[in-house]
Amino acid sequence: MNFPTTSKRDKDYHHDYAKAIISNSITDGWAHQYRLMEECYKFYDEGSAGELTSHLQKAEDGTDLPSFWITLNTLKTKIDLMIGELEQRGSEIKVKAINKEAVYRKIEEKERLRVMTRLSSLISEVQEQTGVPLEDLSNVPESESELDEYFDLTFKDKVEIIMESALKFCAQHNKWNEERKSLFRDILAVGRCFVRNEIHRGVPRAKRVSPLCMIFDTNSVTDDLSDCNFFGEVQYMSLPEAIEKYGLTKEEIDEAKASYNDYRMNGANSDRFAYIHDNRLQWFNNINDQTRVLVIRAVWRDYKVTNYKEDKNPNGSVHLQEVEKIRNRDKDKAFSKRKELWRQCTVIGGQIVKEWGEVPNQGRDLSDLERSESPYKGWIPNF
Repeated sequence: MNFPTTSKRDKDYHHDYAKAIISNSITDGWAHQYRLMEECYKFYDEGSAGELTSHLQKAEDGTDLPSFWITLNTLKTKIDLMIGELEQRGSEIKVKAINKEAVYRKIEEKERLRVMTRLSSLISEVQEQTGVPLEDLSNVPESESELDEYFDLTFKDKVEIIMESALKFCAQHNKWNEERKSLFRDILAVGRCFVRNEIHRGVPRAKRVSPLCMIFDTNSVTDDLSDCNFFGEVQYMSLPEAIEKYGLTKEEIDEAKASYNDYRMNGANSDRFAYIHDNRLQWFNNINDQTRVLVIRAVWRDYKVTNYKEDKNPNGSVHLQEVEKIRNRDKDKAFSKRKELWRQCTVIGGQIVKEWGEVPNQGRDLSDLERSESPYKGWIPNF
């Protein structure tokens, strides 16, 4: 299935683009990778016992041959030891301000303390003779070398203290240490890990996504997948859960389910459902005696031309204002730039489309506002 090329970014465009991503990603190759990773997770959970003994090399009479595979019953123990070592090392959040104002404040404070260091002996002598406290010297370094060490290791600007506290709160609130362990376990077990960046109730977080649930642009050539043009997340949800999360009605779900059953029995509505090329995935499936609906969220890189106009505040400072159109009278102080962004579309049950449009809260670096960060991050060593 080809990607749509229309310039109109409406609901149909988002649906067609998501269908193209799904069609080109959920293929026999994806199913093969899924089975491999599933076996790896099973092997980690069970070792070389039970149904997974087929991993062992066999002789002609069916007996197990002595080989490296036989020792893999210790795989879980070794991985758990490495995870324990990671947990013991812990993680540390450090913040360093690099903006001009913070650097200037740091230099100014360092010079002030340098003067106080040089005058400390004189101040102490005067205080002893007069009995009048002139200056608190408890936090003043005793030498130039101690001053340098203090600023390199201890001193923090106020913005650094605020940002470090905020990041530590986010890490604790989102249980980052547990997420970090899970991501490391994914790397050790299946050789890849993924997170979804989102803002949940006003707090940013990076939430681990199972590699079994991910689709991504396999044309990527970097280990961190930073050059991927699309990502997708595949999951089954119970009908009440899908209705609650996406604000659906029972009638919408029932209609989609009936259309899908009609497609499976009579081949009708093939344009809605036939773009998944893996028989293990069905838009509606009975799992553990419960009907579940397949939900696929796709995100992709796009570009948009944005118009800006230079404007002045009453105090004379210049700032940029985003405008829809550049009027003739503003041509001298207006310009256009091509800006990168990410779009999204969630397909539920094959035909229900929700959460389509631009991805909200897209991350941008202040040094490069035209570039947008992907809502998903991944890492596949030696990819």
